[in-house]
Amino acid sequence: PISGLSQTEFVAGSRLYRFLLAENGRPKGVQIIDDYYDPQTAENSVTYLPVNDTPSDAQGLRKSEWSRLTGKYAGTFIGVNSEVKISLVNGHLYLNDKLKLWESSSNSFICADGESVIFKGDQLLVGNKLYLRKE
Repeated sequence: PISGLSQTEFVAGSRLYRFLLAENGRPKGVQIIDDYYDPQTAENSVTYLPVNDTPSDAQGLRKSEWSRLTGKYAGTFIGVNSEVKISLVNGHLYLNDKLKLWESSSNSFICADGESVIFKGDQLLVGNKLYLRKE
């Protein structure tokens, strides 16, 4: 059952969800608090998720050089094959059609979750995982 506590807070199960707002009233992210977390598998009981994007976001920069970054990339981690996709949507680059990328410098981006995404020729580094262009 979900229970609303206020316009910016609700409880679902053992978790409290608190939406954090900017000065203009727009959401900045959500704080998730769970008093019943397992300390063996979690750092603490609070998780913060920043806003990735919203339907009201402005059109992105759609830089012409970004089109060469789009496509599929493949890598192998701990013996398991993995693929990621870079796409251009509404003028923004996205990782796996979900995480919007914000440019921090030329060929270097940051996701909403704080992960770095760096392009170097046909290589793509997402956090500490290296991918090679597939197509």
